[in-house]
Amino acid sequence: MIKGKENPNEHEFAEKIGVLYSLAYAVRMMPKQGYTPAGYFEYTVYPLEGIWDLRKRVRN
Repeated sequence: MIKGKENPNEHEFAEKIGVLYSLAYAVRMMPKQGYTPAGYFEYTVYPLEGIWDLRKRVRN
């Protein structure tokens, strides 16, 4: 999960997504390379899902 503020079209967001997907796929493929971490279970790396809140937050 990536949590943040501002514009999701910025370079920083793209970098974070790239790292997140690379890590998820690397862990997913570990058993095929002969290494299975303790507690590992097979899972699917799903496409990116984004939730943006466009409301302006008001502090009291």
